[in-house]
Amino acid sequence: MLAFYVGSGLEISAKRMLEKILHHDIKIVATDGNFTYNAVLPSKIKHLVSKSETCLVESFNSKMRHYIPCLARKTKAYAKSKEALNRAMKFFMFRDILCK
Repeated sequence: MLAFYVGSGLEISAKRMLEKILHHDIKIVATDGNFTYNAVLPSKIKHLVSKSETCLVESFNSKMRHYIPCLARKTKAYAKSKEALNRAMKFFMFRDILCK
């Protein structure tokens, strides 16, 4: 399953991301331990805070920062709007499907 939400990293963003995935039968969520996850995750979902469980996600995030200039760190390339970043993220996530 692929899902993303472009937001601030605050509780409202975590809620909106959760809305995108809750219709799936999710039993475990692994995160970096950001306080917002505890506030929004339902008690029926087990919450793991573990680097070993999130290393693949962090690797993927690194690739996105490499290939999408507005996500790169310490640069002047940035998204002028959330919509521009959303389009870039959609293309990156679904490029294999879109480019066939």
